[in-house]
Amino acid sequence: MPTIDTAIERDAQSRRLIASDTQNSWFVEAGAGSGKTTQLVARLITLLIEEGMPIEKIAAITFNTAAAAELTTRLRRTLDEIYRTGRIEDPQRPDDPSRNRSFTADAATVKERAGRAVAGLPGAAIETLHSFSLRLLKQFPLQAGLPPTVEKVDDVQAQFATAVRREGALDLLTKLAEGDTEAALRVNELCSGVNISADNIAEALQLLIDNGMKISDLSDIIAWMDEN
Repeated sequence: MPTIDTAIERDAQSRRLIASDTQNSWFVEAGAGSGKTTQLVARLITLLIEEGMPIEKIAAITFNTAAAAELTTRLRRTLDEIYRTGRIEDPQRPDDPSRNRSFTADAATVKERAGRAVAGLPGAAIETLHSFSLRLLKQFPLQAGLPPTVEKVDDVQAQFATAVRREGALDLLTKLAEGDTEAALRVNELCSGVNISADNIAEALQLLIDNGMKISDLSDIIAWMDEN
């Protein structure tokens, strides 16, 4: 049966690997307050200072904006310390290797790398998955089949846009069911490349109407189609 000392040593070894073994990917499962962010900062420091990787080549993805802000703050604080002293030192936690650390490079190189990382921190990819995805879409809009300008919308804007699309679809279907020629042309345009026509949709709508359904009853179906 493992002793407490054995468990502590295993934990310490795991923390050292997380911080220093950048050639392998690690899955870390731990509870709140166990030091996951601290270890992530330590791993970033290994990449930035020990290995000299430019911060522009690093992506650190978090679940929410609060976590991204916390990670950025801690990383900046640690980089500032390295820039001033050339090392990391925490007298209150002398046995924690992630908070007490020197580097193999000379002091001038270490400080230069820290300064360069701090300067690049405002534009670094330390963000949520949504923000990182938006970053990629902004960098490669044409490759993603998007217009050159891509902007993020908040929840209110997204809900409003969904409502506008739903009302537009209902209006178009209503006009199509009423025999509006322009509506039929618009539907055929939207269905180009698909084996369906405005006449097909109009016939289906008429069947629903004959069975007592109103066009407005399709609202939930349209909303589901929009989301999926």
